[in-house]
Amino acid sequence: MRKALLWCGFAPVVFVIVLLVEGWLRPGYDPVHQFGSELSLGPRGWIQVTNFVVTGVLVLAFATRLRGALAVLIAIFGATLVVAGLFTTDPNHQSVAGMIHDLNSLPNFAALAAATFVASAKRIYRWYSAGTGVVVVAGFVAAIATPEHGLWQRICIVAGFCWVGALAVRTARPSP
Repeated sequence: MRKALLWCGFAPVVFVIVLLVEGWLRPGYDPVHQFGSELSLGPRGWIQVTNFVVTGVLVLAFATRLRGALAVLIAIFGATLVVAGLFTTDPNHQSVAGMIHDLNSLPNFAALAAATFVASAKRIYRWYSAGTGVVVVAGFVAAIATPEHGLWQRICIVAGFCWVGALAVRTARPSP
């Protein structure tokens, strides 16, 4: 059971794959200029909604196998993924669900970035963790500030979510 919970941390890597493939397959979708959350809209929106919720639940399970601040930050990251799925985006940013979804992105990416910096301080993939944190923060800011927000968000997501997968792999390895 312990190993299964640790491997739940690999779920964000699967999230990235689903996000990229669904964005590629969705007619009219522009991944450079549209957020990944916009895949939650329309007849196939259930795929991205499920992607958020399942990934979030699995990350929460993974967090139970971590300790200290890292466990708390990864749990916040997982919980905010569930929230992102339950409160879908609104392209006009006027619905309550859309506002919750949008506001939820800050604690999501803040917890993810903070987790990378905590891991770096604990010498867990020190430089990889620190570099990932910088990419997550810079990508999040660029996603807010530029018209190519979809591209910057994907850079942020790929870097950060794959880092969680690497953390799961490292955590699952037997100690020497």
